[in-house]
Amino acid sequence: MFSASLSLDPGHRAPIYDARLNVFGNRLATCSGDQLVKIFEVRENSLLQLAELGGHQGPVWQVDWAHPRFGTLCASAGYDSRVIFWQEKETGWEKLYEYSEHSGSVNTLSFASERFGLKLACGSNDGSISIHSYDHVNGRWEAVKIENAHSQGITSISWAPAVPVDEEQKIFEPRFITCGNDTFLKIWAFRENSWELEKVLVAHTDFVRDVAWCPIVYDGLHKILSVGQDRQVLLWRSKAIGKEEWGFEQITKTEGAIWHACWSPCATLFTISGEDNKNTFFREYGNNWVEIKEENEGNGEAETNA
Repeated sequence: MFSASLSLDPGHRAPIYDARLNVFGNRLATCSGDQLVKIFEVRENSLLQLAELGGHQGPVWQVDWAHPRFGTLCASAGYDSRVIFWQEKETGWEKLYEYSEHSGSVNTLSFASERFGLKLACGSNDGSISIHSYDHVNGRWEAVKIENAHSQGITSISWAPAVPVDEEQKIFEPRFITCGNDTFLKIWAFRENSWELEKVLVAHTDFVRDVAWCPIVYDGLHKILSVGQDRQVLLWRSKAIGKEEWGFEQITKTEGAIWHACWSPCATLFTISGEDNKNTFFREYGNNWVEIKEENEGNGEAETNA
């Protein structure tokens, strides 16, 4: 059912650590151990390189795109403890803003929903989180730091979708989840002009490598995926975030460590990848998530394994 229709070489001179499409799917940002971020236009059968951005002084671990309402803007995080914002202008791509106040490698970053403004959260090996917001009134960047968020470093950050938390559908609370080598997942919420730890989720028994908040909330149900070195794929659920406990179930346990989890935009699929160098897809059937094993050539339907 799923196959790679096109394989392209972006021309990095070291391993590629991340590749992200923008919301339209027409721009691709990649980053690598060669210290570069590259921007491509995605064409039907090829990639056209638009920019090669050099500003980091070590491997670049992750990139992410801001919502297009803020222009053509992306950010990168690297081993050199830096976070760099890049923007496309009429004269080409240029560095917009740089943050270098972390004392360890910046491993992960994620832009919030556009409803919360131009906002980015970053996690570092130093155990801290930095949240960067653009003040449109004064035309400047502001950064807030959460110290000692995870004792052994932060490996992933994912924002909750922007949905109201009150019956009148008027109150929106920014919220994100982090994970780390301390085996914990932590949910952070912005209340009364400050960030506070809302919940600690405990179920993994080894390093948690990635966490992904489901982009769709149906009937008030929030879902979060977490994966890690313990080979577990866990799905967390809550219908009243901030008020009730999160329940979880183990979707599967793989033969090797899992490094990445990702939802499809409509949240009908998710994929995981790890030590086996494969992308494994899961689809929801009824109330169960089942692995899509392979294409059935006879009827064109995917065989599944619960």
